[in-house]
Amino acid sequence: MHRPSRAALALALAFLPACSSSSDAGTPTRIEPRDGSGGGGGAPAGPLDRVPLENTLTGRGLSAPVELVRDELGVPHIYAETVADAAYAQGYITAHDRFVQMDFFRRNASGTLSELLGASALPSDIEPRLHHLRANAEAAWATLQASSEPLDREAVAALKAYAAGVNQWIDELKAGEHALPSTLVALNYRPEFVSAWSEVDSLAVGELQSFALSFDVDFDLLRTTAVEREKAVFAGASDPAYAKREGFVADVSDLRPIVPVFTVDGWGEFDGAARSPALVQPPLRAPEPDLELARLAARARSSRGGLPAFGPAERGSNNWVVSGAVSRSGHPMVANDTHLSLTNPSLFYMLHLSAGDFDVMGVQFPGVPLVTVGFNRRIAWGVTVSQLDVSDVYDEAVAPCAGGAGQCVSFRNGQVPLVPREETFRISFGGDVSKAEAVTLTFYDVPHHGPILPRVKAGNTLEPLGARELSVRYTGHEPYPIFRAILAVDRARSVDEARRAIEAHFAYGRQNWVLADVEGNIGWTQATRLPKRPAGIKPWLVLPGDGTAEWGNGDDKWDADDYVDPTKMPRAFDPAKGYLVTANADPIGVTADNDPANDASGDLPNYIGADYDPGARVGRITDRITEALAGGGKLDPDAMASIQADAVSLLGAKLRPHFLAAAAELAAYVAAPARDAASPLKPVVDAAPAPVRAFYAEARALVEGWSLNTPSGYEAGLDTAGIDDSRAALLVAAFSTRLARLTFADELAALGDEASGFRMPSRAAERALYRLLDAPGTLASGSTGEPGERGEILFDDLGTPDVVETRQVVLARAVSEAIAWAFAEPKLGADPRAWRWGAVHTAQPAFFVPLGLDQDAYPRHGGIGTVDVADHGYDDDNYSFRGGAAIRFVCELDPDKGPVARNVVPGGQIFDSASPHYKDQLELWSRNEAPALPFRLDEVVPSAEREQAKNGLGRLRFTPAP
Repeated sequence: MHRPSRAALALALAFLPACSSSSDAGTPTRIEPRDGSGGGGGAPAGPLDRVPLENTLTGRGLSAPVELVRDELGVPHIYAETVADAAYAQGYITAHDRFVQMDFFRRNASGTLSELLGASALPSDIEPRLHHLRANAEAAWATLQASSEPLDREAVAALKAYAAGVNQWIDELKAGEHALPSTLVALNYRPEFVSAWSEVDSLAVGELQSFALSFDVDFDLLRTTAVEREKAVFAGASDPAYAKREGFVADVSDLRPIVPVFTVDGWGEFDGAARSPALVQPPLRAPEPDLELARLAARARSSRGGLPAFGPAERGSNNWVVSGAVSRSGHPMVANDTHLSLTNPSLFYMLHLSAGDFDVMGVQFPGVPLVTVGFNRRIAWGVTVSQLDVSDVYDEAVAPCAGGAGQCVSFRNGQVPLVPREETFRISFGGDVSKAEAVTLTFYDVPHHGPILPRVKAGNTLEPLGARELSVRYTGHEPYPIFRAILAVDRARSVDEARRAIEAHFAYGRQNWVLADVEGNIGWTQATRLPKRPAGIKPWLVLPGDGTAEWGNGDDKWDADDYVDPTKMPRAFDPAKGYLVTANADPIGVTADNDPANDASGDLPNYIGADYDPGARVGRITDRITEALAGGGKLDPDAMASIQADAVSLLGAKLRPHFLAAAAELAAYVAAPARDAASPLKPVVDAAPAPVRAFYAEARALVEGWSLNTPSGYEAGLDTAGIDDSRAALLVAAFSTRLARLTFADELAALGDEASGFRMPSRAAERALYRLLDAPGTLASGSTGEPGERGEILFDDLGTPDVVETRQVVLARAVSEAIAWAFAEPKLGADPRAWRWGAVHTAQPAFFVPLGLDQDAYPRHGGIGTVDVADHGYDDDNYSFRGGAAIRFVCELDPDKGPVARNVVPGGQIFDSASPHYKDQLELWSRNEAPALPFRLDEVVPSAEREQAKNGLGRLRFTPAP
């Protein structure tokens, strides 16, 4: 366990949850030295003695001995007298297992990746510097150190101890007791370049985690760009084919859910607040957003780089909680699968910390102490991204200040000086950190909004300020020690305590928290800083910076009045239905009318968010729960895990009728004794190879018999019907890709850069396809033409002005070309009986840098919108994906036995290819199996004994330094 590493440590990215809890029956034996001195000497005379001692280390600053054992998954279980002592061992063992990952996390958070990776990483470094991630961490550390509150004193002790544990391992590394992966030689990553770990490093990694899951101005920039571009290209165009496309952006930006299922039934179901007059600011003249500025900013952000978990499509998750009233055991249960990048090493690190009444297990972001999300003896919790809108983009008018030197922005008919800020980056040219060169860049902050978005030029310089610039205001710009929330939730003993901890301390990091406790209570909250926005604005677009769209009371001060009271946020506790479900979808139906700014009166917020999931996952989870409860049925942990593994396609159900109709027409045309030469299907059929034409009828039969399940086709024991489901899922996926391209690619090309090709987020494509096929009368496109052209105009290709493509033709082409692709795809082969969805639909955890450390590709079930997420996008025929469930966690809170939990990560605990725990969980993950987590001593010790016997990883003892 503590031998020098022989192969690969590494980096990756990690974010969010797991679960753990216990009862008095699970209380660990108090650790006392055998000599009774209370000082540094021995192991406990108790159950842990059964695990052979592998090594004894002296820990600087420990108050008492600490014992660490690993279970059969390599998960460390740490037993200590105090939380700080446990954090010391946590820091040491996490560094042993994941140090390079931790180091890249802190570099990413601190904006120092280019010191190691060179100039290509500079855009990635600019973002955390621009938004003060490390500066916020420094401010949070100062706040905690200055506080005399017991919670803060314990937090300070834990952070100090964790850093000391990490540094003990670093010292051993530099002394030659451990080895870095030989594969990192290409990066010139050497022990002498490793700096000591600090408390600020841990807080900065936490800031990175929160920022990555919260900050999202891309949505605002891209929508604004599209709206403004449409005015220039389609609105009032002299070419009727273009003019009829006016409204296209509204159609592909429709916010209404496809599956209108919500966590609670509108504002009325949660414990809301009394209403009072809405906040309305005096109107001022607002300039039109600058199109080119928004486009440049969007392009700059799209190329900014960063670690892999930052992809917006990968920020998702499912979680739900059920009460004892609907569970088979009578005990509440929590389920959570977080959807993030699939990386090697895994994004999460599982562990168990036990120190007296502090007994918590779950997963953590490597580099941060304690457990971010998990379970203790009395509660369990899970999280998903809530999609609350916590950042706004402002269009600033920039001009020389009237009263002197410097640049100012216009604000409320006056001027406010910009605040210049210099940031120095060290850039290696050849990977040698010791020879990195300094580059200083100047950023500008708008005092009442936030930083101006910079644009990087060749040569590592920035574009000078122009007359119009975009600034960003983000709730996380105002620092707060959010580590308090981690410690407070880890210590909580009830849903109400956890809820109050979240409301008090989770200042930024937009999350849906689902909670359960041993008393049988369940709840859901998304408490965080949410801006109070005035009525009448659209915060999902770039806003005017002149003072007409300010937060709170509209002044230029940053204060608590700028944010919604957390108790007035949508939330619910102990609902009569017995369950609560979140899955990144609209929680209360604010987008059901396609206008998320509902201008609510009273102290309810006017606006909470716009960019929600279309609802297929939350709808399917809710369906599965209600089906299980029908007729008095109940749920158990196996049922919860089965829902996590659900791969039924609700979107496939919406596409299937259109596939069937087109395939039937094609088959009938081919079978006709005399084919109609004037038929619009003739060119489609003529373009298809003979095997494709012969397969139309069979393709229709396959999809007609499809159960809507989407197996990979390689599952053990899969019967003929399952194999046919796999083949049908393949055909419908390829059909949907082509249908999206054939209908939307020409309009997108006209609006955007021609070189960019077809790019549409899955959420937008799902909504647009559904409305185009099933509700064309609701579309704006074609509304300026003949009545029958509403929606129909989108099937016509702008690139073929002499031909008018119709709905019938495009659907037929999508079917025929999908089949033709399958016949030609080498991974599938020319025999349709051998086609399997999993041959092309694979998941592959990837290393951050291309050093040959990617894991194997695994055939996977699922697809766009399935509960077991496997989103491959609509852009092309690459159906592999690298974002998925980073954990699959289920926890039942049994007040007698303690928490009973299961979890799995897509990889392993130890990033060392020579370790038995390098990827031992990946096979389990690929089969949707989550092993039981030992938590009580009578579970942990036998598992640790088996681990020692099998892999030689025994007990580790830390003793206090003399």
